[in-house]
Amino acid sequence: MLITGSSQTDFAAALQDAMGQQPTQGDVPRRYEVVRAWVDTGGIVGTWFRCEVAVTGPDVPGDD
Repeated sequence: MLITGSSQTDFAAALQDAMGQQPTQGDVPRRYEVVRAWVDTGGIVGTWFRCEVAVTGPDVPGDD
Protein backbone atom coordinates (compact mmCIF):
# COMPACT_ATOMS: atom_id res chain seq x y z
CA MET A 1 0.00 0.00 0.00
CA LEU A 2 1.30 3.46 -0.91
CA ILE A 3 0.33 6.43 1.25
CA THR A 4 1.34 10.10 1.27
CA GLY A 5 2.33 12.01 4.37
CA SER A 6 2.68 15.77 4.64
CA SER A 7 3.74 18.42 7.11
CA GLN A 8 4.55 22.11 7.17
CA THR A 9 7.30 21.41 9.74
CA ASP A 10 9.79 18.88 8.33
CA PHE A 11 10.22 15.47 6.67
CA ALA A 12 10.18 13.63 10.01
CA ALA A 13 6.71 14.99 10.71
CA ALA A 14 5.60 14.07 7.18
CA LEU A 15 6.76 10.48 7.78
CA GLN A 16 4.91 10.41 11.12
CA ASP A 17 1.80 11.64 9.31
CA ALA A 18 2.04 8.78 6.81
CA MET A 19 2.65 6.21 9.55
CA GLY A 20 -0.38 7.51 11.45
CA GLN A 21 -2.59 6.85 8.43
CA GLN A 22 -1.74 3.12 8.55
CA PRO A 23 -0.77 2.40 12.18
CA THR A 24 0.39 -0.97 13.47
CA GLN A 25 -2.20 -3.30 14.97
CA GLY A 26 -0.89 -4.64 18.28
CA ASP A 27 2.29 -6.65 17.78
CA VAL A 28 1.82 -7.23 14.01
CA PRO A 29 5.02 -6.11 12.22
CA ARG A 30 4.92 -3.31 9.67
CA ARG A 31 7.54 -1.83 7.38
CA TYR A 32 7.36 1.82 6.31
CA GLU A 33 9.67 2.56 3.37
CA VAL A 34 10.06 6.07 1.96
CA VAL A 35 9.63 5.80 -1.81
CA ARG A 36 10.09 9.47 -2.60
CA ALA A 37 10.16 12.80 -0.81
CA TRP A 38 9.65 16.34 -2.06
CA VAL A 39 8.93 19.90 -0.97
CA ASP A 40 6.19 22.16 -2.32
CA THR A 41 6.91 25.81 -1.65
CA GLY A 42 5.62 29.22 -2.65
CA GLY A 43 2.23 30.79 -3.06
CA ILE A 44 -0.12 31.40 -0.18
CA VAL A 45 0.34 27.93 1.41
CA GLY A 46 4.01 28.38 2.28
CA THR A 47 6.15 25.23 2.45
CA TRP A 48 4.92 21.62 2.61
CA PHE A 49 7.19 18.62 3.16
CA ARG A 50 5.71 15.50 1.57
CA CYS A 51 6.67 11.86 1.22
CA GLU A 52 5.24 8.74 -0.37
CA VAL A 53 5.61 5.73 1.89
CA ALA A 54 5.18 2.06 0.99
CA VAL A 55 3.58 0.14 3.86
CA THR A 56 3.95 -3.63 4.02
CA GLY A 57 2.95 -6.23 6.56
CA PRO A 58 0.80 -9.33 6.93
CA ASP A 59 -2.37 -7.34 7.68
CA VAL A 60 -1.94 -4.48 5.19
CA PRO A 61 -4.71 -4.40 2.56
CA GLY A 62 -3.38 -5.26 -0.88
CA ASP A 63 -0.05 -6.58 0.45
CA ASP A 64 0.45 -10.03 -1.07
